[in-house]
Amino acid sequence: MNLYISFFAASLALAIMPGPDNLFVLAESLAKGAKRGILITVGLCLGICMHTALCATGISLVISQTPSLYVCLQFLGACYLAILAFEASRETPKAAEVKTDTKSENMLKTLLRGFLMNALNPKVALFFLALMPQFIREGDISIPVQFVILGGIFMLSVLVVFNAISLLASKFANLIKSFKFLLIMKWVRVILFSSISFAMLVESVKIIS
Repeated sequence: MNLYISFFAASLALAIMPGPDNLFVLAESLAKGAKRGILITVGLCLGICMHTALCATGISLVISQTPSLYVCLQFLGACYLAILAFEASRETPKAAEVKTDTKSENMLKTLLRGFLMNALNPKVALFFLALMPQFIREGDISIPVQFVILGGIFMLSVLVVFNAISLLASKFANLIKSFKFLLIMKWVRVILFSSISFAMLVESVKIIS
C-alpha cells in the first residue's frame, strides 16, 4: 500500500509540473470554459488507459526499441497538433466565447481531441516505461495487473489536477472575459499547438538523420 501511495504522490507532482497536456487543458479552459477542459481531461485519461495497456502487454517496449515506429507516431502527433493550431487560428474571439459543447458530436470531438493528444505522443509511452517499473514488485500480483493498477492511480492524479486546473481557469476567465482577452487566448493556443508540433517534428528529423 505504501508503494501505491508513493506512486500517487509522484503522479500528482508530475501532473502539476507544467507540460504540454496541462498547458493544453489550461488554454482550452480559459478560452472555452471548464466543461471544455474537463472533457479534454477525460480524453487524455483515455489515452492513459491505452498507454497502460500497451505497457502491460509489452507493446510500448517494442515501440521504444523500433525507431521507425517511434518516428511514425511522432510525425502523426506533430501533424495532429498542427491541425489544431490551424483550427484555432481560424476561430473568432466571439465564437470562442459563446461556443458550448452541448451537442453530443461536439462532446465526442472534444474527447477525441484529448485522446489523440495523448495517444499520438510516444513520449508518454516512454515515460510510463521509465516510471512504472520502479514501482513494480515480484509477488502475488502479476506484473500486468500491477501495470494496470499503477495506470489507474496515474489517471486518478491527472483527473484531480487537470479538473482543478479547468475549474480554476474557468473562474479566472469569467472575471476578465473581453474581446482582447479572448483574442490573446486564441493566439496562445495557436502558439502552444504550433510549438509542440514543431518540437516533435524536429525530434523526428533528428532520429531519422
